Amino acid sequence: MNTTAPVGREAGKQKRVRAEKVYSPAEERLNIATHIFGAAVCGVFGVLMIVRASLGVYNGEYGPSAIAGVSVFTFSLLLAYIMSAIYHGCRAGTAARAVMRRFDHCSIAVLIAGSYLVYCIVGLINRGTSQPADAIWGIVISSVVGVLAIVVIALNGVSVEKFKVFTLIAYIVMGWMIILRIYHLVLAIGVPAFLLLLAGGVAYTAGVPFYKIDKIPYNHAIWHLFVLAGSVFMICGVYFCLL
Repeated sequence: MNTTAPVGREAGKQKRVRAEKVYSPAEERLNIATHIFGAAVCGVFGVLMIVRASLGVYNGEYGPSAIAGVSVFTFSLLLAYIMSAIYHGCRAGTAARAVMRRFDHCSIAVLIAGSYLVYCIVGLINRGTSQPADAIWGIVISSVVGVLAIVVIALNGVSVEKFKVFTLIAYIVMGWMIILRIYHLVLAIGVPAFLLLLAGGVAYTAGVPFYKIDKIPYNHAIWHLFVLAGSVFMICGVYFCLL
């Protein structure tokens, strides 16, 4: 029995390694570089967004919840990019990489929830029309997305590979759930902010094929660039249009 246990553990380890694509050193360097750059961009604009939101609250333009929304958005952006960079920096086949892969996938759900929170709080709640339903819908949508994010995080905590199809679908559904209140969102935040939000959603979604098709050279780095573009669009929407 003592001789078969290590074999079983080794087989399980090999199975986990086969389930995850092994990137070349050049690919991994680009994977890391793209999201270190993303973290730097998000950090700089995050500080600027928080400062502008604070000034808006001080001047009576928004409620204090605007600062909370922008802060959570900034945290979710930084978490996603930092977790991704650390994950790709871990050596393939190690326990550290397996753990960081789970954190990396969990941070995607946090990013989606954080993005919703800032648009729902600053847009529908703080800048909504006179209809009370705007604030109610803002709370409902952000709450539903938050619950789905918790479910996705729990599933990724159990097994990234086993639930990868479900979680990918969940990411897309969560990302586009805002269409339930799209007309009133446009009225609340204005066309420029909406177009930037839409561009962000399209960029995130358009990158999915590159994430899935491993045969494309540097496919994951390309996916990272789409994610970065989506984040930049949404940051611009918040900083230049909502605040």
